Amino acid sequence: AINVYAHNRTGLMADISQFFKEKKIDMSSVNSRINKPGTKATVFVSFDVKSMEELSHLIEKIRQIDGVIDIERTRG
Repeated sequence: AINVYAHNRTGLMADISQFFKEKKIDMSSVNSRINKPGTKATVFVSFDVKSMEELSHLIEKIRQIDGVIDIERTRG
């Protein structure tokens, strides 16, 4: 599972979901919250990967989504 920290914008959740769809990875849980309107969003995504190498690759690709500030691995 990861937390994605990003600048809030229209389409952020769609872009994150589209990324997982394109990679054919099922998200088992998704939760998002906005700190203040128009500021920062935190998106929790839980999913399964086959290896740490795959996870590292996914994190690097998610960092390229417009507005993403940081990504943190979590347990969950």
